[in-house]
Amino acid sequence: MKRTALVMGVALALLLTGIAPSALAESATVNADTRVYQHPSEDSESLRVSEGTAVTIVEYGSGSYSGWVRIQNPQNGMIAYIRAGDLSSGKDKARDGGETVALIASAEKATVNADTRVYQHPSEDSESMRISAGAAVAVVEYGSGPYSGWARIQNPQNGMIAYIRAESLSSGDAETRDGGESFTAYVVIDSLPLYASASTASDIKRSLRHGRSVTVLETRAGWAKVSYGSTTGFAQIEGMSKTPPADPIAAYVLEEAYVYESDSSQSGRYTTAPAGAEVTVYAIHGDWCKVAHNGTVGYMKKAQLTPDKDAVHAGGSVALADWFASDIQSAFSTGSQAVITDVDSGISWRVKRRGGSNHADVEPLTAADTAAMWKACADSDGDWTYIRHAVWVTIDGQHYAASIYSEPHGESAIDDNGYPGHLCVHFLNSRTHGTDRVDEDHQKMILKAYQAG
Repeated sequence: MKRTALVMGVALALLLTGIAPSALAESATVNADTRVYQHPSEDSESLRVSEGTAVTIVEYGSGSYSGWVRIQNPQNGMIAYIRAGDLSSGKDKARDGGETVALIASAEKATVNADTRVYQHPSEDSESMRISAGAAVAVVEYGSGPYSGWARIQNPQNGMIAYIRAESLSSGDAETRDGGESFTAYVVIDSLPLYASASTASDIKRSLRHGRSVTVLETRAGWAKVSYGSTTGFAQIEGMSKTPPADPIAAYVLEEAYVYESDSSQSGRYTTAPAGAEVTVYAIHGDWCKVAHNGTVGYMKKAQLTPDKDAVHAGGSVALADWFASDIQSAFSTGSQAVITDVDSGISWRVKRRGGSNHADVEPLTAADTAAMWKACADSDGDWTYIRHAVWVTIDGQHYAASIYSEPHGESAIDDNGYPGHLCVHFLNSRTHGTDRVDEDHQKMILKAYQAG
């Protein structure tokens, strides 16, 4: 089955906060060149769509999402969002009981396996109607995250969108069956619950430890029917792998970062991990790590983690410190020393702060430090320049994003360092002494240093 681009954990959250079913599967036309969005926000990822393009309306937004329309993206068949004002339609959006065509051509066919109820929202507290065993339905999406255990379907009784417990469905076209053959999988998280049905709301039969092997009998929509010894139940696929897992390791968050539902920054966000937080790393997928944080299993970018706890405590990440609003001036006080590292070359040298109020005035500590700075900053003719350089300034183990130019000016307090004057070190929002203004070229280099760090 082809699945929609938006995982249900995100899509249903939007539904509950205002995108509610109304005149579904209605045809409309784009009335001007515009864009369609991944989420009902112009800050989300988007694609261009041309005037005259025919689209299929799935839902109209309400409440805080009023003015948005949920459509089937004509370019790729995925679910997307567009401003209602960008559509022309011959049908009234509020008509109840209007024509409804097939919602999504690629919807999976399934059968209700017992007399049950379908709900207006993914909640048994919402309005519902009875549906009989044997009824054929079209499954639009399967839930994940907080909506795991729910399926979004086209109600065969009235053609409207409704919700049903996934355990109440039987599918002849499971998402992944490996040719119908069973296979072995391994638990890759600390503890994997084995549920009585494909729902986190069902009873837990037992929990399986990291590294235990199970036999997978069938998989679909984020769930696997598995057997372990004499026990058969349902487990979430995210907690398993076809390959035996390596021993989990501890890692530490360099700076505040998101834990995502999958190895993509476009997926939903489970939670936020603060700087210094310890996470358990179970596997590495390219630039991503599969982790557990406070009981939540998800994905984090590998670059946001370090196995060295001391690196975090010592300021292993680069800080973007405002010269006037942070403690950088006290950390880099007059008379104190620091190490400057040129971002482009990786060359480092020591400096001593001699003063400065709008920014830091510093001098190379020794002749050897001056020589290192010359190697990193001199031009092709061997001269000091006013060209800005992105640098990291390290003070007591903490790295700060900064910018310098190498041209010596003003007075010098160190006689034997071979540098005839001092140089300026700028931090976020620092100002020049001459104009008392923020130098934009310095600020660009500061951001470069921060992003590179």
